[in-house]
Amino acid sequence: MWRLFLTIASMLVLVAGHGRVIQPTSRASAWRAGFPTKPDYDDDGVNCGGMWHQWSYNKGKCGICGDRYDAKPPRAHELGGTYGEGIIVAHYLPSSVFTVTVHLTTSHKGFWEFKLCPDPHRNDQECFDEYPLELEEGGTKYYPTRGSVKYDVNYRLPSGLVCDHCVLQWRYTAGNNWGICPNGTGGLGCGNQEQFGACSDVSIGAGKSGLKYKPEGYDDMPSVLLHYLSKGYYDLQDPSLKEVVPASSHSKNKSPNIKNKLKRKKQRKNKKRMKFYKQKKMQLSVVVLAALVASVMGHGRLHKPVGRASAWRFGYQRTANYDDNGLNCGGFYHQCGICGDPYDAPAPRRHELGGIYGDGTIYAEYSPGETIDTIIAITAYHKGYWELRICDDPLNNEDECFKYLLELEEGGTKYYPPSAGEYNVRYKLPKGLVCDHCVLQWQYTAGNNWGVCKNGSQGLGCGNQETFRSCADIAIKGAPVEEVPDIPVENPIICLNHIGN
Repeated sequence: MWRLFLTIASMLVLVAGHGRVIQPTSRASAWRAGFPTKPDYDDDGVNCGGMWHQWSYNKGKCGICGDRYDAKPPRAHELGGTYGEGIIVAHYLPSSVFTVTVHLTTSHKGFWEFKLCPDPHRNDQECFDEYPLELEEGGTKYYPTRGSVKYDVNYRLPSGLVCDHCVLQWRYTAGNNWGICPNGTGGLGCGNQEQFGACSDVSIGAGKSGLKYKPEGYDDMPSVLLHYLSKGYYDLQDPSLKEVVPASSHSKNKSPNIKNKLKRKKQRKNKKRMKFYKQKKMQLSVVVLAALVASVMGHGRLHKPVGRASAWRFGYQRTANYDDNGLNCGGFYHQCGICGDPYDAPAPRRHELGGIYGDGTIYAEYSPGETIDTIIAITAYHKGYWELRICDDPLNNEDECFKYLLELEEGGTKYYPPSAGEYNVRYKLPKGLVCDHCVLQWQYTAGNNWGVCKNGSQGLGCGNQETFRSCADIAIKGAPVEEVPDIPVENPIICLNHIGN
């Protein structure tokens, strides 16, 4: 029975990054909403350093904003850290009901909770545990059911809490890993699970909002970009312009007619604001799209030769893919396209020739048989290895075309990175391969999932693992290098050239 459980567990993916807080926008994602903060392209994958790091190394502890607990303070997403600039992004009325928007890029069961700390300088979890937020309908845990979805969820602020600068904490606990339940049985969602975190800087009080900075068009953006109004919050992406009314504004003494009149008045006001937003649509479109991108927290990207998804990072005028380090075939359960897209995506897939990022520009030219430098950036370490392959037909979108498996300079084909970082690895090109346009494929097979090994035992890295891919357009030109076979000689004749008379 336990062998069956372990087999099932081997098919489960350890989450690699799957959510961000859009409203009120988190420190990691504020740049997407136009705030002058440093961009965190992995803002949907702040996962406490990874499941293994959190539970095996830090004994389950996590930084308050999702950073790994053992990181040097101030941690990257905490006040004073790389992304923790303390910019107030939203103001709320005391004891009101407000809307949070969470973009869950991939669903892995589980639940999330929100908590508040009224002291932005405190970096201990105890401060947040004092103020857990309650859902409007009761309870504190919200259980999402689908991925690639934005969830608008109403929460009630703690009664009497007022602050010029509070920190709102989001903590998502996944539930897709198999473990031991409290009653001793095994089950999905039991035991240790991967966690994700985010922090948003807000203020709570009557009157003055406390917002020190507003991006251009801030008050007229839809909820995906944090639409704020001084007397409440409105989701302008809802065609009905449904109002989310603060709890403090509810009154049993108001008649339905008065309520309807007030609602229509506010809707007319919002329609005017929407007209202004449409005028701003072009200049905000890039930010909106970035906020809506469904992505997986990146594990790696191809820097040299530069991958199609990453060319924009190196000054090329190409469509920017902020999730270029997370092309994981659409998730653990999907068949994979040659460049990391879901296999079942409509053709041409996004990163294949003719797709959004596949314009076919040649970024590197080599000679047959040359030993080349490659640079791969691993943004989150999940063990495993990568390999490089070449297809000599850029129009062929099947794995069978990638029949040229590159050999490492020191031998072998698999490279095992020891940690996150940027790696310069040398590979030998095939001596007989010449092409005006080849496609170089990078495939990273993670090794952080527990599964059944080929010999029947169980271990980390065995069984099914998550896969990431990237494609680069290259050329190999010149005369093919003739392959010289190694011919064994029983009695070799050694000739020595002597200099002199």
